[in-house]
Amino acid sequence: MQFDEPVHVQLKPGKIRAVTWTSQAAKALLYEWLDKRGRRHRTARQACLDVMSGVVRSKACSALPGARLP
Repeated sequence: MQFDEPVHVQLKPGKIRAVTWTSQAAKALLYEWLDKRGRRHRTARQACLDVMSGVVRSKACSALPGARLP
């Protein structure tokens, strides 16, 4: 599912990626996230996976840790 606006995720210091699809956000959280994986990370990851499985809408994925608007 595509986001209404890109979500900017800081994967590590100095590396920010704009994601526009739930699947991109989930991939970044699952495979590219190098920072501490705490409660906020788990919540964001689960929100994205829930969107992909149809449980909730994509707005929930804006809870990405490190997410910021440009």
